[in-house]
Amino acid sequence: MLERLARYFCRAKLVRFSVCSVYTLYALFRNRIQRFRNRALPVTGPLVSVVVPVGALGGAYETMRRSLKAQRYLDLEIIEIDDTAHRGAGWARNQGLAKAHGKYVIFLDSDDFFELTLIQKLVFMAEKDSLEIAMCFSDRYEQNWRLFSPMNWSFLKKPLFTPTIWVKLFRRDFIERSGVEFQEIPRSNDIFFSFALAALASRYAITREVLVHYRSGQSANLQSGNDETPTSFFEALKGLEGFLRKRGLFDKFRQEYEEIAAKTLAHNLKVTTGKAHLKIIALLRPPKVRFLGIGPRIGGGATYIRRKLEEWGAEIDEKNPDIIHINHLSALIRWYLTPFKPAQAPVTFVVHGVHLRKYDFLSRTLKNRIFRYLRLKLEAFLYRRVNELIVLNHADEAFLRENHGLKGRIKVEPNHVPVISTDSRKPNYAFIMVARFDFPKGQDIAVKAIALAAESLRAAKAKTLFIGDGPTMKEIRSLVEKSAVSDLVEFRGETENAAAHLWEGETLLAPSRWEGSPFAVLEARAAHKRIIASDCAGNREALRDYELSTLVATDDSSALAKAIIAETGRQASQNLI
Repeated sequence: MLERLARYFCRAKLVRFSVCSVYTLYALFRNRIQRFRNRALPVTGPLVSVVVPVGALGGAYETMRRSLKAQRYLDLEIIEIDDTAHRGAGWARNQGLAKAHGKYVIFLDSDDFFELTLIQKLVFMAEKDSLEIAMCFSDRYEQNWRLFSPMNWSFLKKPLFTPTIWVKLFRRDFIERSGVEFQEIPRSNDIFFSFALAALASRYAITREVLVHYRSGQSANLQSGNDETPTSFFEALKGLEGFLRKRGLFDKFRQEYEEIAAKTLAHNLKVTTGKAHLKIIALLRPPKVRFLGIGPRIGGGATYIRRKLEEWGAEIDEKNPDIIHINHLSALIRWYLTPFKPAQAPVTFVVHGVHLRKYDFLSRTLKNRIFRYLRLKLEAFLYRRVNELIVLNHADEAFLRENHGLKGRIKVEPNHVPVISTDSRKPNYAFIMVARFDFPKGQDIAVKAIALAAESLRAAKAKTLFIGDGPTMKEIRSLVEKSAVSDLVEFRGETENAAAHLWEGETLLAPSRWEGSPFAVLEARAAHKRIIASDCAGNREALRDYELSTLVATDDSSALAKAIIAETGRQASQNLI
């Protein structure tokens, strides 16, 4: 259970360090238990050839050698192939395979390390059931942090098809009969070999036990040349596609192939930058990627993924955008997580009111403090990755500079509305509120104020019209019934042109808890309507120097009720409703 929780939370970057620390303790505890259980005498059996491409030597290499020398399985043939001449790991592995004499062969990396029973357990599985492939699981060792973290094995429905070569033990005669060799390309050379043999295998087994520890965070490992050879993965996938079609296996393993293609593309887009990233973007243009697919996250079925990618490729070809304009935090998150995007196009994000202000109106419980902190860190992380931030009032600009540590790239640009002609018709309602039904807009504050002012409103036959819809609609209707003011309130629902209905109310109510630049308030001002609004930053700036407005304390139904009673008296004295 702990491992599952750690695997889930370690994918969330905001809590990576603390949770991976927990997983590290778990991994160390687990490893010691495994070594205690496996304290028996060393095991012998059929010869196993261990092929290791050796690149830049260092401490990681020595750790790997100690892991091999300490293996409980003794019948090992260790074949080290020097690939420092930049011929690549694929060439080195082919050279090692040609020299192998063992009944089984396993391909390990020179910078990883292993549990002492890695070979023993895989050989036992293979011998017991005459397997062609025996596979285990691995985790990740972050060298810079000295932390273990779980690797995500859930992205494939069939883990056997993972391109991760160093978790598989192969029968050597099975490899020879298949005629499969490693592609001698700079990177991604194991995709073809691992997948092709998985497709040909008829007898295989998998243990979910973690027996290999993949080392990350090294500049000298095999993945360090991401920007130098960014499209090697494309050659690997095309070669694999050709092999599967030639053997008549493509239709049988299409789903597994497309899952690997999607995952590989996502990874390479994530780890490349600059021109290398743009080279991969160029591959997204149809028809080159008819077989590839990727979305904001892996999932949804290969057909859906492929269709979405083709749409993106076509759109990039057709529009070639000069700027990306994003209006909502969830869209900004999706944009950040979406690997295929035109890296050269600047991104502008519009902050429609600082939603962190929500926590100013909630109880200061530990849960709310944690959520506020996480949202603050998430916003700061994302906002620093856009080219320009647009806020709708100066108070929000100051808030972002102070709380998010943003020094530049912020522009204040309030909403603008056209001049609205006044309507000569007599209003049907004393008050009108036009807004989405949601916590920031404060419909609950308005209903509570109406309940407090009910006597005066009934005496003047003054009713309030609510226009809009949203997640709190049901809650507000319930509050109206509970407050016994159903005779003073009417609901109109959502409308496409709210400004066209402003004439129906004599005075606009805008009791928002926070605002960026409120359209309803601006439209009411343009139509020369009277306005009672909360004194939040967005309302305050929108109503500056507007004589027909009254500002009341924010989130204060009593103050709003007093303003409503005063306005009702004025309307009655002038016979306006």
